[in-house]
Amino acid sequence: MAQVRTRVPRARPAAEKQSKPSSQRFEERSVIGEGSYGIVMKARDLQTGRTVALKKFQDHALDKTTQRELEARRRLNGTPGICALVASFTDPQSGGKLRIAMEYVGGGSLLGLF
Repeated sequence: MAQVRTRVPRARPAAEKQSKPSSQRFEERSVIGEGSYGIVMKARDLQTGRTVALKKFQDHALDKTTQRELEARRRLNGTPGICALVASFTDPQSGGKLRIAMEYVGGGSLLGLF
């Protein structure tokens, strides 16, 4: 009789339920991307030991595009194929600028596929 294997989906990290995660929770490693809003750092979550992508916004203003992104990430958290939201917070060490920590997905830029 042939053995049937089923693929078990990988557990996705849940968004942390802390009221004020701080920049001290994340140890920045290297820059993995840059854009008009700021930079994305590869970082280590000192609370869980996981590698995360830490999006560091350069402006204090939370514009509509950023608000929509954050709300969409919160609503879609746990959906297969969507990077999980780990934490979002304002960083007092940067004067209150927004930070979004999300699941790290290695392998390079998607732009290289086109």
